[in-house]
Amino acid sequence: MEMEESPRTSSFGMNALRHGLITAGLLILFYLLIYALDMLDKTVLQLLVYFVLLAGGMYYGTKTYRDRHLGGFMAYNKALASTFMIAFWAGLAYTIFTFLFLRFFDPGLVEVMMDQAEERVLKMMPDISDEQLQTQLETQRRMMESGIGYVWSFAGNLVISLILALLVSIFLKREDPSRQEMI
Repeated sequence: MEMEESPRTSSFGMNALRHGLITAGLLILFYLLIYALDMLDKTVLQLLVYFVLLAGGMYYGTKTYRDRHLGGFMAYNKALASTFMIAFWAGLAYTIFTFLFLRFFDPGLVEVMMDQAEERVLKMMPDISDEQLQTQLETQRRMMESGIGYVWSFAGNLVISLILALLVSIFLKREDPSRQEMI
């Protein structure tokens, strides 16, 4: 006998995927806006808006799931799973977009990023030798060209997404009073 997926499990996965892709779309639109305005050097602004959009997508997607499929109640662990899965799909789609954008649409942007990386290294370590600097930059370039840099970027995004999910889930949990035991 074949087991069918329960509607709640299916709706959980589809909700996370749908809101993850919507969130990724917003992140991509923001990136394209920053690109069009030639503001790619504003990394603090980019990171701030990225995390606000990501947290907003995690919150909205999980709240939608809680209210539409769970009757308005959700345990913390379920909220955490939902917020993290939304961030997972958003991060994966955004990483794929970034790879394709830098590989096919504007490969010259990698050189600009390498110049910015060189400036950051020189600011952080003004006494670095030219040889050490070139070694660091070549390592970074090889990682970008081989795709390993994107994998590391995605992994780092997952760690940050987990921390963000832990925080956002606090605001989404709502215990069902009818399920609480009397003491």
